[in-house]
Amino acid sequence: MSEFVDHRPPRPAGGLVVPSPDSVVADPANREALLVLSDGSVWCGLRIGAGGAAVGEVSWRAGSAAVGESTLLDPRNSVLLERHLRAAASAGSQLRGCITAVGATTPLHAAVALAIARGEIGWP
Repeated sequence: MSEFVDHRPPRPAGGLVVPSPDSVVADPANREALLVLSDGSVWCGLRIGAGGAAVGEVSWRAGSAAVGESTLLDPRNSVLLERHLRAAASAGSQLRGCITAVGATTPLHAAVALAIARGEIGWP
């Protein structure tokens, strides 16, 4: 009896090939991401900078929301998001947020990002 040899490259469990964040960022048409705040609000926009996810305190800088020091989001509703963040700051609370990786824009991604922003689950 002959031995079966599979010459295909190995694939992750579930049979899905997940592209690296760098390869996704290289495609300018695929830069959508979500900013999910700990208060439950979800904002869609275009990522600026690295394509991986980020979590931390959210601040407003030059028309973009920043999470941490290096990850930015250019929100579609920038005026509304700026008002939202300023209202939270004037109430004395600093919002935590999570920006999803590029292309992670489904409701499931939003739910996981919300749990991370609230500290309900750990950062992977």
